[in-house]
Amino acid sequence: MLDRKNEVDSLLGIIHTLMKNAICIGIIAFSVLLTGCGKKNGSSDSSATQPSDVQIRQKVVGTWKLDSGPTNSLTFNSDGSASSTSDGGQGTWKVTNGVFICIENGPDGDNETGKVVRIDDHELILQETGSSAVTRLHKP
Repeated sequence: MLDRKNEVDSLLGIIHTLMKNAICIGIIAFSVLLTGCGKKNGSSDSSATQPSDVQIRQKVVGTWKLDSGPTNSLTFNSDGSASSTSDGGQGTWKVTNGVFICIENGPDGDNETGKVVRIDDHELILQETGSSAVTRLHKP
């Protein structure tokens, strides 16, 4: 139970950091979006087919809003660039083996990653790498 609390506390710290770096938050949220894909007969089969990297790259392009911070928009461009409306942050994004990777421009160059759980034309769900934390984004 204490380990779980430490995980939650750690996750909250990560979320706080991500909110400060809005581009990275958006990327993680994107990865979590793919959670519900491939359900059969109302069940949540965890072996459901995940979208390919190409499919993810095609669907992620556009402007997304974080469910946890709806006033912030994240834009992912087809050329791999990314930007945030909250702080004017800029960065790059890519997808490798179903994992969404966002790298913030600047001296820190923070690198945030998340497994794409679900993605469609309106929702993106990312699971933070090494955690059970999920970030959700949607297209306005």
